[in-house]
Amino acid sequence: MSFMIVCLQRFGTDSPLEPTIATVQYHDLGNLMLAFTMLWAYLCFSQWLIIYSANLPEEITWYLKRLGGEYALVALALLLFHFAIPFLVLLMRKNKRSGAILARIAMAMLFMRMVDLLWLMTPAYIPGDGTGPIPFNVHITDVAAPIGIGGLWVFLFLMQLKKRPLEPFTIIRSSMPASRQAARGLKSRTPIPNRSSSAVLVFWSCC
Repeated sequence: MSFMIVCLQRFGTDSPLEPTIATVQYHDLGNLMLAFTMLWAYLCFSQWLIIYSANLPEEITWYLKRLGGEYALVALALLLFHFAIPFLVLLMRKNKRSGAILARIAMAMLFMRMVDLLWLMTPAYIPGDGTGPIPFNVHITDVAAPIGIGGLWVFLFLMQLKKRPLEPFTIIRSSMPASRQAARGLKSRTPIPNRSSSAVLVFWSCC
């Protein structure tokens, strides 16, 4: 979702998407991002509440370690920058209708999503005699792996994006003379149903 918004902000200001992308598209995407932000907070809180209420030793240990020491600071950062601040910013209508502001929020959400995954997956153990605070252990591979795999994925995505039209063929046909349609072979292709927004096409390209 966040990556789609960043792509739309980058390519929506250039031809051929510029005439078809308006503030209403960014407003809809902002509402959708707000809904996903609340969904993430609801799922995280409900999972914590169920485990806290059950109070089973084999389950509560995971949260006890991640709510103390340096992990507690990371959890606080996730609460602020992955939910509270984006939630408050996306409540404002003018922010959701601005592509630049929405793209900045999306990039911040992508970064905090990586921090969230590290908080969930990195092992929480106490080095030495086991009496000190629990450090937030981050290895260089934890940073290099997402950058390497993500960079390769973005490269392949951009290569595929160059080979595909960013607009539905119905919009291309409606704004192009019949001679040019025949020259480009558009009539021989299967028409794509017209969409209310070209943002849908960028979304499916991301998928």
